[in-house]
Amino acid sequence: MTRRVQSWTNMLKFMIEKPKTTSLYILYPISRSKLASKISNTATELGLKTVKFEVNPENDFEEAPKYLSSILDNLKENDFLIVLRKEDFINKLKLNTHFNTYSGLTNGKGKSCVLHMMIDDSNLTDLCNIDYEEIYDYTLNLRRKLEKAKKIRIRTPIGTELTFHPRKWNVVPLKPDDEIKNALLPAGQVYTAPIENKTNGTIVIDRSISEFPVDFKDIIPFPEIKNEIKLKIQKGKIVEIKGDSEAKFLRDECLSKVDKNGWIVSEVTLGTNPRKNNSPLAAIQEVLRDTIHFGFGLNTHLGGDLVSNVHWDAVIEFDHEHVEIY
Repeated sequence: MTRRVQSWTNMLKFMIEKPKTTSLYILYPISRSKLASKISNTATELGLKTVKFEVNPENDFEEAPKYLSSILDNLKENDFLIVLRKEDFINKLKLNTHFNTYSGLTNGKGKSCVLHMMIDDSNLTDLCNIDYEEIYDYTLNLRRKLEKAKKIRIRTPIGTELTFHPRKWNVVPLKPDDEIKNALLPAGQVYTAPIENKTNGTIVIDRSISEFPVDFKDIIPFPEIKNEIKLKIQKGKIVEIKGDSEAKFLRDECLSKVDKNGWIVSEVTLGTNPRKNNSPLAAIQEVLRDTIHFGFGLNTHLGGDLVSNVHWDAVIEFDHEHVEIY
């Protein structure tokens, strides 16, 4: 219990500026009620006025509930909103015109943070049990190091050897501020959209592959990786896939259903969260400090040029000290 309470104490103290922020609002589906209560209790102990809004995404909504849309649109600068995502309830309740899970409130003036939809309460709690000042410094220092490179090579002991040319390096927001008013948890990630036709080499996938959202609606879950998958990359595109049953599943059940850009490396992201976690879930693995992941497909939201009917990630184990900069 102490570890869980400390997780949310650390998070709230880092995220929320007191005494400027006076009220905390928590928006969540029924399935997140226990986690919402823990965060609410912690906020109360820190002296924040806390209001919870619980919704049922199983109900059908032709338009956003007026009381919720009105509240979101009228949040003031001294208000802070936490959204506990699950079951894609923001879209189901038609609240996406009032709140964007990446950029925050559309009309309201308050700041916000969003907790990952695909990660369960226990793992969210674990991944948020960190020193936020340490991860903030680590993440920004890593970005400064990477920004010096025109070309980068990634090599691992099991056979990954890949070179790429990065565009701008970005940080997934760790803390909302006056410019970026929404943060995403669990922290943290440093990412770039590499120049698509200048990535070459081999990726050996040993951690996890995300689900495949074909056309961003037909979700194909990817099995746990027990045998490494080897991808040969030429001019940004997968030209060869080797491995056992996992490689066959990737080729026959997933990539056979995506467009040609779904085969192209479109993202490189280094995780910066210091926690250790053995979950096979890609959403967890890709934030960890001992990983790097490669995205494929759509990347216009990351600063690239690729349009595709899919975006998927492949996560590998990697020591950041071995980044080779040219």
